[in-house]
Amino acid sequence: MKIKFNSTAKPFFILIISLYISSAYLWAEISKTSKDIDPAYRGTISPICFNTTLDFEWSGNLPLVYLTINGKKYKFLFDTAAPTMLPKTLIKELRLKPIANRDRLKDSSGKEIGVGLYRLPSLKINDLEFKNFTVLSSNFTTIFPLSCLGFDGVLGYNFLQYAVIKLDLKHQKITLSNKLMDHKGYIPIDMKFEPRRGPLIHLNFAFGNAYFELDTGNNTNILLGTTSITTEMKKLKYLSRETRGAFVASFGGVDQNNKKVDYLVRNFSIDNKIPIKSFPVTVNQSGAFLIGEKFLKKFTIIIDFPDKKAYFKQIEAGEIDENFSKTFGFTPMWDGKSGLVISAITSNTPAEKYDLKPGDKIISLNGIKMDKLTKESFCKFMFSSQKDPHSFEKQKSVRLVIQRGEHKPKEVQLIY
Repeated sequence: MKIKFNSTAKPFFILIISLYISSAYLWAEISKTSKDIDPAYRGTISPICFNTTLDFEWSGNLPLVYLTINGKKYKFLFDTAAPTMLPKTLIKELRLKPIANRDRLKDSSGKEIGVGLYRLPSLKINDLEFKNFTVLSSNFTTIFPLSCLGFDGVLGYNFLQYAVIKLDLKHQKITLSNKLMDHKGYIPIDMKFEPRRGPLIHLNFAFGNAYFELDTGNNTNILLGTTSITTEMKKLKYLSRETRGAFVASFGGVDQNNKKVDYLVRNFSIDNKIPIKSFPVTVNQSGAFLIGEKFLKKFTIIIDFPDKKAYFKQIEAGEIDENFSKTFGFTPMWDGKSGLVISAITSNTPAEKYDLKPGDKIISLNGIKMDKLTKESFCKFMFSSQKDPHSFEKQKSVRLVIQRGEHKPKEVQLIY
Protein backbone atom coordinates (compact mmCIF):
# COMPACT_ATOMS: atom_id res chain seq x y z
CA MET A 1 0.00 0.00 0.00
CA LYS A 2 1.36 3.41 -0.97
CA ILE A 3 0.30 6.25 1.30
CA LYS A 4 -0.82 9.30 -0.67
CA PHE A 5 1.62 12.17 -0.31
CA ASN A 6 0.29 15.72 -0.42
CA SER A 7 3.05 17.67 -2.17
CA THR A 8 1.54 21.08 -1.48
CA ALA A 9 1.60 20.90 2.29
CA LYS A 10 4.55 21.69 4.48
CA PRO A 11 4.09 23.13 7.91
CA PHE A 12 7.23 23.28 10.04
CA PHE A 13 6.56 22.34 13.62
CA ILE A 14 7.93 23.82 16.81
CA LEU A 15 7.29 22.33 20.23
CA ILE A 16 7.01 24.32 23.44
CA ILE A 17 6.59 21.56 26.01
CA SER A 18 3.48 20.13 24.36
CA LEU A 19 2.48 23.12 22.25
CA TYR A 20 3.00 22.78 18.51
CA ILE A 21 3.49 25.79 16.27
CA SER A 22 3.03 25.32 12.55
CA SER A 23 3.99 27.63 9.71
CA ALA A 24 2.12 28.19 6.50
CA TYR A 25 2.30 25.81 3.56
CA LEU A 26 5.39 27.72 2.58
CA TRP A 27 5.84 26.27 -0.88
CA ALA A 28 2.14 26.45 -1.71
CA GLU A 29 0.98 27.68 -5.07
CA ILE A 30 2.63 30.83 -6.35
CA SER A 31 0.05 32.97 -8.15
CA LYS A 32 -0.05 33.22 -11.92
CA THR A 33 1.20 36.79 -11.77
CA SER A 34 4.50 35.58 -10.30
CA LYS A 35 4.81 32.10 -11.79
CA ASP A 36 8.12 33.09 -13.46
CA ILE A 37 9.64 33.75 -10.01
CA ASP A 38 10.75 30.45 -8.50
CA PRO A 39 12.29 30.85 -5.03
CA ALA A 40 13.98 27.47 -5.40
CA TYR A 41 16.10 28.41 -8.44
CA ARG A 42 17.61 31.85 -7.98
CA GLY A 43 20.93 33.05 -6.63
CA THR A 44 24.61 32.07 -6.50
CA ILE A 45 27.09 30.98 -3.84
CA SER A 46 30.58 32.43 -3.47
CA PRO A 47 33.21 31.03 -3.41
CA ILE A 48 32.39 28.07 -5.67
CA CYS A 49 34.56 25.74 -3.56
CA PHE A 50 33.64 25.93 0.11
CA ASN A 51 33.64 24.01 3.37
CA THR A 52 32.45 25.79 6.46
CA THR A 53 31.21 24.59 9.86
CA LEU A 54 28.96 26.60 12.15
CA ASP A 55 27.83 25.99 15.68
CA PHE A 56 24.15 26.27 16.47
CA GLU A 57 22.11 26.69 19.62
CA TRP A 58 18.87 24.96 20.55
CA SER A 59 15.72 27.02 21.06
CA GLY A 60 12.57 25.05 21.72
CA ASN A 61 14.60 22.02 20.58
CA LEU A 62 15.18 23.63 17.18
CA PRO A 63 18.57 24.60 15.66
CA LEU A 64 19.28 28.34 15.42
CA VAL A 65 22.32 29.57 13.50
CA TYR A 66 23.95 32.99 13.28
CA LEU A 67 24.39 34.64 9.89
CA THR A 68 25.22 38.10 8.61
CA ILE A 69 23.20 40.50 6.46
CA ASN A 70 24.65 43.94 5.65
CA GLY A 71 27.31 43.50 8.32
CA LYS A 72 24.77 42.75 11.07
CA LYS A 73 24.32 39.39 12.78
CA TYR A 74 20.95 37.67 12.92
CA LYS A 75 19.64 34.44 14.39
CA PHE A 76 17.88 32.14 11.89
CA LEU A 77 16.06 28.84 12.21
CA PHE A 78 17.93 26.22 10.14
CA ASP A 79 15.06 24.49 8.33
CA THR A 80 15.73 21.91 5.62
CA ALA A 81 12.05 21.65 4.69
CA ALA A 82 11.04 25.29 4.19
CA PRO A 83 12.16 28.10 1.89
CA THR A 84 14.11 31.00 3.33
CA MET A 85 11.88 33.57 5.04
CA LEU A 86 12.38 37.04 6.50
CA PRO A 87 9.95 38.92 8.75
CA LYS A 88 8.37 42.12 7.47
CA THR A 89 10.35 44.20 9.95
CA LEU A 90 13.65 42.95 8.52
CA ILE A 91 12.41 43.44 4.94
CA LYS A 92 11.72 47.08 5.83
CA GLU A 93 15.03 47.50 7.66
CA LEU A 94 16.97 46.16 4.64
CA ARG A 95 14.82 48.24 2.23
CA LEU A 96 14.21 45.26 -0.01
CA LYS A 97 11.91 45.74 -2.99
CA PRO A 98 9.25 43.18 -3.95
CA ILE A 99 9.88 41.17 -7.11
CA ALA A 100 6.32 39.88 -7.50
CA ASN A 101 2.78 40.56 -6.38
CA ARG A 102 1.75 39.28 -2.98
CA ASP A 103 0.49 35.71 -2.83
CA ARG A 104 -2.11 33.99 -0.71
CA LEU A 105 -0.94 30.82 1.01
CA LYS A 106 -2.82 28.44 3.28
CA ASP A 107 -1.51 27.50 6.70
CA SER A 108 -1.86 24.07 8.31
CA SER A 109 -5.34 24.94 9.55
CA GLY A 110 -6.54 26.01 6.11
CA LYS A 111 -6.32 29.75 6.91
CA GLU A 112 -5.04 32.04 4.20
CA ILE A 113 -2.12 34.41 4.81
CA GLY A 114 -0.31 36.82 2.56
CA VAL A 115 3.40 36.59 1.77
CA GLY A 116 5.72 38.71 -0.33
CA LEU A 117 8.61 37.71 -2.61
CA TYR A 118 11.84 39.71 -2.41
CA ARG A 119 15.40 39.53 -3.73
CA LEU A 120 18.07 39.48 -0.98
CA PRO A 121 21.39 40.86 -2.35
CA SER A 122 23.66 39.14 0.17
CA LEU A 123 23.59 36.78 3.13
CA LYS A 124 26.77 35.43 4.75
CA ILE A 125 27.48 32.33 6.82
CA ASN A 126 31.08 32.61 7.98
CA ASP A 127 32.99 33.28 4.71
CA LEU A 128 30.27 31.76 2.55
CA GLU A 129 28.10 34.30 0.71
CA PHE A 130 24.67 33.71 -0.82
CA LYS A 131 23.96 36.33 -3.51
CA ASN A 132 20.64 37.43 -5.02
CA PHE A 133 18.46 34.63 -3.69
CA THR A 134 14.70 35.00 -3.44
CA VAL A 135 13.16 35.11 0.04
CA LEU A 136 9.58 34.99 1.25
CA SER A 137 8.25 37.43 3.80
CA SER A 138 5.59 37.14 6.45
CA ASN A 139 4.89 38.65 9.84
CA PHE A 140 5.83 35.51 11.79
CA THR A 141 7.95 37.23 14.48
CA THR A 142 4.84 38.95 15.87
CA ILE A 143 2.72 35.76 16.06
CA PHE A 144 2.49 34.40 19.61
CA PRO A 145 3.74 31.92 20.77
CA LEU A 146 6.02 31.61 17.71
CA SER A 147 7.63 34.85 18.90
CA CYS A 148 8.87 33.08 22.05
CA LEU A 149 11.49 31.22 20.04
CA GLY A 150 13.55 34.34 19.39
CA PHE A 151 14.71 33.84 15.80
CA ASP A 152 14.92 36.55 13.16
CA GLY A 153 14.27 34.46 10.06
CA VAL A 154 14.31 31.03 8.44
CA LEU A 155 17.27 29.66 6.44
CA GLY A 156 15.73 27.12 4.10
CA TYR A 157 16.27 24.68 1.26
CA ASN A 158 16.36 27.19 -1.61
CA PHE A 159 19.65 28.51 -0.12
CA LEU A 160 20.94 25.04 0.79
CA GLN A 161 20.12 23.19 -2.44
CA TYR A 162 23.57 23.66 -4.01
CA ALA A 163 25.42 22.31 -0.96
CA VAL A 164 26.16 19.09 0.89
CA ILE A 165 24.97 19.47 4.49
CA LYS A 166 26.25 17.50 7.48
CA LEU A 167 23.96 17.60 10.50
CA ASP A 168 25.83 16.75 13.70
CA LEU A 169 22.97 17.39 16.09
CA LYS A 170 24.70 15.70 19.02
CA HIS A 171 27.61 18.17 18.97
CA GLN A 172 25.49 21.09 17.70
CA LYS A 173 27.44 21.59 14.48
CA ILE A 174 26.33 22.02 10.86
CA THR A 175 28.79 21.78 7.96
CA LEU A 176 28.13 23.15 4.47
CA SER A 177 30.38 21.99 1.63
CA ASN A 178 30.45 21.96 -2.16
CA LYS A 179 31.45 18.28 -2.16
CA LEU A 180 30.60 15.12 -0.29
CA MET A 181 32.57 14.80 2.93
CA ASP A 182 33.89 11.56 4.46
CA HIS A 183 30.95 9.18 4.92
CA LYS A 184 32.64 5.97 5.98
CA GLY A 185 30.31 3.96 8.21
CA TYR A 186 27.21 5.78 6.93
CA ILE A 187 24.28 4.02 5.24
CA PRO A 188 23.39 5.60 1.86
CA ILE A 189 19.71 6.36 1.28
CA ASP A 190 18.09 7.42 -1.99
CA MET A 191 16.61 10.88 -1.72
CA LYS A 192 14.19 12.98 -3.75
CA PHE A 193 14.54 16.74 -3.96
CA GLU A 194 12.36 18.94 -6.13
CA PRO A 195 11.41 22.62 -6.24
CA ARG A 196 9.09 23.81 -3.44
CA ARG A 197 9.76 20.79 -1.27
CA GLY A 198 12.44 19.70 1.18
CA PRO A 199 14.58 16.53 0.89
CA LEU A 200 12.45 13.36 0.86
CA ILE A 201 13.32 9.83 1.96
CA HIS A 202 11.23 6.67 1.94
CA LEU A 203 9.76 5.12 5.09
CA ASN A 204 8.38 1.57 4.92
CA PHE A 205 5.58 0.63 7.36
CA ALA A 206 3.42 -2.46 7.75
CA PHE A 207 0.39 -0.33 6.78
CA GLY A 208 2.01 1.35 3.74
CA ASN A 209 4.95 3.32 2.37
CA ALA A 210 5.52 7.01 1.64
CA TYR A 211 8.12 9.71 1.18
CA PHE A 212 8.74 11.95 4.19
CA GLU A 213 10.64 15.22 4.40
CA LEU A 214 13.78 15.52 6.50
CA ASP A 215 12.71 18.51 8.54
CA THR A 216 15.08 20.25 10.96
CA GLY A 217 12.34 22.82 11.54
CA ASN A 218 10.09 20.22 13.16
CA ASN A 219 11.05 19.25 16.69
CA THR A 220 8.45 16.53 17.12
CA ASN A 221 8.57 12.86 16.11
CA ILE A 222 7.40 11.59 12.70
CA LEU A 223 4.32 13.30 11.31
CA LEU A 224 1.91 11.43 9.04
CA GLY A 225 -0.62 13.98 7.82
CA THR A 226 -3.46 11.71 6.73
CA THR A 227 -6.11 9.86 8.72
CA SER A 228 -6.85 7.45 5.86
CA ILE A 229 -4.59 4.79 7.38
CA THR A 230 -5.92 4.86 10.96
CA THR A 231 -8.08 1.75 10.41
CA GLU A 232 -5.00 -0.23 9.36
CA MET A 233 -3.03 1.12 12.30
CA LYS A 234 -5.75 0.06 14.72
CA LYS A 235 -5.76 -3.44 13.20
CA LEU A 236 -2.06 -3.64 13.97
CA LYS A 237 -2.93 -2.85 17.62
CA TYR A 238 -0.43 -0.04 18.05
CA LEU A 239 -0.59 1.75 21.38
CA SER A 240 -2.07 5.22 20.94
CA ARG A 241 -2.98 8.42 22.73
CA GLU A 242 -5.04 11.36 21.55
CA THR A 243 -4.63 15.11 22.13
CA ARG A 244 -7.51 17.56 21.71
CA GLY A 245 -7.70 21.32 22.10
CA ALA A 246 -5.53 24.30 21.16
CA PHE A 247 -2.04 22.89 20.75
CA VAL A 248 -1.31 24.05 17.19
CA ALA A 249 -0.50 27.70 16.48
CA SER A 250 0.09 28.63 12.85
CA PHE A 251 0.96 31.81 10.98
CA GLY A 252 -2.77 32.31 10.65
CA GLY A 253 -3.24 32.19 14.44
CA VAL A 254 -4.10 29.58 17.09
CA ASP A 255 -6.45 26.79 16.08
CA GLN A 256 -8.74 26.23 19.07
CA ASN A 257 -10.16 22.85 18.00
CA ASN A 258 -7.40 20.53 16.95
CA LYS A 259 -6.85 16.81 17.19
CA LYS A 260 -3.90 14.48 16.76
CA VAL A 261 -3.31 10.84 17.60
CA ASP A 262 0.14 9.49 18.47
CA TYR A 263 0.73 5.84 17.61
CA LEU A 264 3.66 3.77 18.85
CA VAL A 265 4.53 2.24 15.50
CA ARG A 266 6.54 -0.99 15.45
CA ASN A 267 8.87 -2.64 12.98
CA PHE A 268 9.34 -0.15 10.15
CA SER A 269 12.40 1.01 8.24
CA ILE A 270 14.14 3.80 6.37
CA ASP A 271 14.21 2.75 2.71
CA ASN A 272 14.31 -0.95 3.74
CA LYS A 273 17.88 -0.35 4.95
CA ILE A 274 17.66 0.95 8.52
CA PRO A 275 15.27 -1.04 10.76
CA ILE A 276 13.34 0.74 13.53
CA LYS A 277 11.86 -1.43 16.29
CA SER A 278 9.43 1.23 17.57
CA PHE A 279 8.95 5.00 17.43
CA PRO A 280 6.02 7.41 17.98
CA VAL A 281 4.25 8.58 14.81
CA THR A 282 1.78 11.47 14.97
CA VAL A 283 -1.29 11.24 12.73
CA ASN A 284 -3.41 14.27 11.83
CA GLN A 285 -5.11 15.81 8.78
CA SER A 286 -2.45 18.41 7.91
CA GLY A 287 -1.34 16.71 4.68
CA ALA A 288 2.31 17.00 5.77
CA PHE A 289 4.68 14.01 5.90
CA LEU A 290 7.64 15.04 8.06
CA ILE A 291 10.55 13.51 9.98
CA GLY A 292 11.31 15.78 12.92
CA GLU A 293 14.20 16.46 15.26
CA LYS A 294 13.30 13.80 17.82
CA PHE A 295 13.92 11.14 15.19
CA LEU A 296 16.78 12.91 13.40
CA LYS A 297 18.71 13.18 16.68
CA LYS A 298 19.22 9.42 16.59
CA PHE A 299 21.66 9.91 13.69
CA THR A 300 24.43 11.98 12.22
CA ILE A 301 23.11 12.81 8.76
CA ILE A 302 24.64 14.02 5.50
CA ILE A 303 22.23 15.52 2.96
CA ASP A 304 23.72 15.70 -0.53
CA PHE A 305 21.27 17.99 -2.30
CA PRO A 306 23.01 18.03 -5.74
CA ASP A 307 23.33 14.21 -6.00
CA LYS A 308 20.04 13.52 -4.21
CA LYS A 309 21.51 11.19 -1.63
CA ALA A 310 21.27 11.07 2.16
CA TYR A 311 23.68 9.25 4.48
CA PHE A 312 22.69 8.07 7.95
CA LYS A 313 24.95 6.99 10.79
CA GLN A 314 23.28 5.87 13.99
CA ILE A 315 24.74 7.59 17.05
CA GLU A 316 24.10 4.85 19.59
CA ALA A 317 24.54 1.14 18.89
CA GLY A 318 21.55 -1.19 19.09
CA GLU A 319 17.96 -1.01 17.93
CA ILE A 320 16.01 2.23 17.97
CA ASP A 321 13.25 1.31 20.39
CA GLU A 322 11.53 4.52 21.47
CA ASN A 323 8.43 4.70 23.67
CA PHE A 324 5.99 7.54 24.23
CA SER A 325 7.59 10.39 26.14
CA LYS A 326 6.30 10.81 29.65
CA THR A 327 3.85 13.66 30.04
CA PHE A 328 1.44 14.97 32.63
CA GLY A 329 -0.94 15.38 29.72
CA PHE A 330 -1.84 19.09 29.78
CA THR A 331 -0.71 21.87 27.45
CA PRO A 332 -0.13 25.19 29.23
CA MET A 333 -0.82 28.37 27.28
CA TRP A 334 -0.72 32.05 28.13
CA ASP A 335 -4.00 33.92 27.89
CA GLY A 336 -4.16 37.72 28.00
CA LYS A 337 -7.13 37.71 30.37
CA SER A 338 -6.48 34.70 32.58
CA GLY A 339 -2.71 34.29 32.71
CA LEU A 340 -1.85 30.59 32.34
CA VAL A 341 -4.57 28.21 31.16
CA ILE A 342 -4.82 24.61 30.00
CA SER A 343 -5.32 24.64 26.24
CA ALA A 344 -5.25 20.90 25.44
CA ILE A 345 -5.45 17.51 27.16
CA THR A 346 -3.85 14.21 26.14
CA SER A 347 -5.63 10.91 26.76
CA ASN A 348 -4.30 8.17 29.04
CA THR A 349 -2.37 10.66 31.16
CA PRO A 350 -2.61 11.97 34.75
CA ALA A 351 -4.34 15.16 33.50
CA GLU A 352 -7.16 13.13 31.96
CA LYS A 353 -7.38 10.92 35.05
CA TYR A 354 -8.03 14.00 37.23
CA ASP A 355 -10.60 15.32 34.73
CA LEU A 356 -8.69 18.46 33.79
CA LYS A 357 -10.22 20.30 30.82
CA PRO A 358 -9.12 22.83 28.20
CA GLY A 359 -9.97 26.27 29.53
CA ASP A 360 -9.11 25.46 33.16
CA LYS A 361 -7.15 28.33 34.67
CA ILE A 362 -3.84 27.47 36.34
CA ILE A 363 -3.70 29.60 39.50
CA SER A 364 -0.39 28.14 40.64
CA LEU A 365 2.11 25.49 39.60
CA ASN A 366 4.28 23.87 42.27
CA GLY A 367 3.50 26.81 44.54
CA ILE A 368 4.39 29.47 41.96
CA LYS A 369 1.52 31.87 41.23
CA MET A 370 0.55 31.95 37.55
CA ASP A 371 -2.67 33.99 37.48
CA LYS A 372 -0.89 37.26 36.65
CA LEU A 373 1.66 35.77 34.25
CA THR A 374 2.66 38.10 31.41
CA LYS A 375 3.38 37.07 27.83
CA GLU A 376 7.11 37.74 28.34
CA SER A 377 7.15 35.77 31.59
CA PHE A 378 5.42 32.87 29.85
CA CYS A 379 8.13 32.70 27.19
CA LYS A 380 10.86 32.83 29.82
CA PHE A 381 9.08 30.26 32.00
CA MET A 382 8.61 27.80 29.18
CA PHE A 383 12.16 28.00 27.86
CA SER A 384 13.85 27.95 31.26
CA SER A 385 11.76 24.90 32.14
CA GLN A 386 13.06 23.09 29.05
CA LYS A 387 16.68 23.69 30.07
CA ASP A 388 16.31 23.28 33.84
CA PRO A 389 16.76 19.65 35.02
CA HIS A 390 14.62 20.51 38.07
CA SER A 391 11.72 21.92 36.05
CA PHE A 392 8.22 20.55 36.64
CA GLU A 393 7.98 18.54 33.41
CA LYS A 394 11.11 16.59 34.38
CA GLN A 395 9.71 15.65 37.78
CA LYS A 396 7.54 12.64 38.63
CA SER A 397 4.77 14.81 40.09
CA VAL A 398 3.41 18.34 39.81
CA ARG A 399 1.01 20.30 42.06
CA LEU A 400 -1.57 22.49 40.35
CA VAL A 401 -4.21 24.82 41.71
CA ILE A 402 -6.94 24.87 39.07
CA GLN A 403 -10.04 27.05 38.68
CA ARG A 404 -12.85 26.16 36.29
CA GLY A 405 -15.12 29.06 35.46
CA GLU A 406 -16.51 30.64 38.63
CA HIS A 407 -16.03 27.51 40.72
CA LYS A 408 -13.80 27.43 43.76
CA PRO A 409 -10.13 26.68 42.98
CA LYS A 410 -8.99 23.14 43.72
CA GLU A 411 -5.58 21.60 44.14
CA VAL A 412 -4.55 18.48 42.24
CA GLN A 413 -1.32 16.53 42.25
CA LEU A 414 -0.44 14.79 39.00
CA ILE A 415 1.86 11.79 39.28
CA TYR A 416 3.42 9.78 36.45
